[in-house]
Amino acid sequence: MKNIIIHQTADVQTKDIGEGTIVWQFSIILKNAKIGKNCNINAHTLPHDHGSTNVVVSAYVQVPQDSGNLMFEQLLRTNWTHYSRIPEGTCHDYWKEVSVKTNDVLLFPGWMTHKTQASKSNGDRITFTINTDGRDRNNIIL
Repeated sequence: MKNIIIHQTADVQTKDIGEGTIVWQFSIILKNAKIGKNCNINAHTLPHDHGSTNVVVSAYVQVPQDSGNLMFEQLLRTNWTHYSRIPEGTCHDYWKEVSVKTNDVLLFPGWMTHKTQASKSNGDRITFTINTDGRDRNNIIL
């Protein structure tokens, strides 16, 4: 396997994985699976942002029930460190849940810290994410 990255917590039972593929934490790939080139496979994502990307476009192709939602970090979290986070469900929660369903398309700034919840479904959640610079022909940032 060439140029393939498999996280140490992933359970990968197949050897049929295309070049340039990344398998992230907690993913499970069964023995008869065939994975193409340059795939990005994950079960859920840890908190991250998309760096200098201006706009992130996430298209939810397939979202089974209980497969987890998108979570955004509160923008003013750094100002809340002295507040209690108990009980949950108050305005002092650090993360805001955004429900997603099949055919949803979300656009958000690349600098926003976000993550996905772990899936509790046996079905596959399929999401395509595109990072775009959001520039016009004159190279002006929109």
